[in-house]
Amino acid sequence: MFKISKYIVETEIPHQNNSLKIIFSTRTGGSFVISDVAFERAKAGNYSKLSDEEIMALTTNKILILKDENEIESILAYNLGNNQKPSEISFTIQPTANCQLGCFYCGQEHRIDKISDNVIDKTVERIQYVLDANHNYRHLHITWYGGEPLIASAAIEKYSNKLIRYCNDNNILYSSDIITNGLLLKEPIYRRMLAIGITSYQITLDGTKETHDKRRITKGGDGTFDLIFRNVVNFVKSDEYKKHNVSIGLRINIDKTMVDEVDRLIDMVYDAGIVKDVHFSFAPVFDWGGNNADENSFSHSDFAELEMNWLFKLHTMGVKELSLLPNVKSMSCMVDNIDSEVFDADGNIMACYEYTYTPAYNDESFIEGNVIRNIEHKKGTSIRNFQNEILKKTYSYCLDCKFYPVCAGECPKQWMNGKIPCPSFKFNMEDRLLLQYLSHKNQ
Repeated sequence: MFKISKYIVETEIPHQNNSLKIIFSTRTGGSFVISDVAFERAKAGNYSKLSDEEIMALTTNKILILKDENEIESILAYNLGNNQKPSEISFTIQPTANCQLGCFYCGQEHRIDKISDNVIDKTVERIQYVLDANHNYRHLHITWYGGEPLIASAAIEKYSNKLIRYCNDNNILYSSDIITNGLLLKEPIYRRMLAIGITSYQITLDGTKETHDKRRITKGGDGTFDLIFRNVVNFVKSDEYKKHNVSIGLRINIDKTMVDEVDRLIDMVYDAGIVKDVHFSFAPVFDWGGNNADENSFSHSDFAELEMNWLFKLHTMGVKELSLLPNVKSMSCMVDNIDSEVFDADGNIMACYEYTYTPAYNDESFIEGNVIRNIEHKKGTSIRNFQNEILKKTYSYCLDCKFYPVCAGECPKQWMNGKIPCPSFKFNMEDRLLLQYLSHKNQ
């Protein structure tokens, strides 16, 4: 009649008088607590000895499923149905190839340029063309990226005003975020960005000044930590931050050369009084375009263990929103939606934002079109076939992995470059479940 799903993670809750388990379903992204006795009864098929609440929790979260269900077929059918008629579409716009920094792990080749009004107009036309051709899309999301996008803040405003006007006229929800180094994020700039709806910011701080200023330096060799950190603190403490419900994510690119500074950075953010108002993202340094930047990176398991130490530290500081458990993903990223595109300052259309301005991908095989030459041109590049390659098991064990429903293969580009991009939660999920339990218990 029933069976236990293979797409689950379970862990014991220590120091309990009655033995309890936390069960997480990767098919639903849901978790709940159940007694050891009840779960053993479920596995043994003794359903009559389970309460109605236990049966409901087990079936709703697809822990207990019909005995004849082929789970991977159900997951793939769900993904297909979800991906055929998505209501949200995202585009990435890179309005400049220029950047003040010369970070060692960046694969981009920067140049001083100025985007033309013609490229802006044609890019907007391209986005409108995609939306007009598919009326299922009711939410447009734009990610601003670079180079350093704030160098082209005037171009961002031109883009945004046109796109917002179109969305308002067509009853489409509009949102946007920006990935910025934070050097220019002073009050006049962030006020202008907030005025055009950019309320989510990702800013990188690679440890404290000691390590950051050896990694994220200007092209002239100057350190940048003090200025970026001051900009972040001033923004978070401004009246506009809460008024506009702004979110700042602090990304830390981690390898063996700077790992000892992560704790010190967290302490600095705490001492500045903003630790509860920002989000931390711990990311391993990866190879970008064949630059071997990952030569000092940690193994998956070692990184996952370090990450849990930092997450627990944030928990002890009273941080509530730690984003510990992943949600269900039917797409690995934007490359799985043929309509989602990346636009650079030259009007090129690409599938992945790590292709643009990167010498390793600077040929026609990675370009899907150009907004100036032909707005209707569409040529799907090889990365668009990623999910089909997973089905053929080209990429190792994804289909056989219990985390596939919340991962969907993670990063197509890294797989295609011979890397294994499995997310850290695959290696520390049991600890994440316990920390999530503690966080909710203490609220």
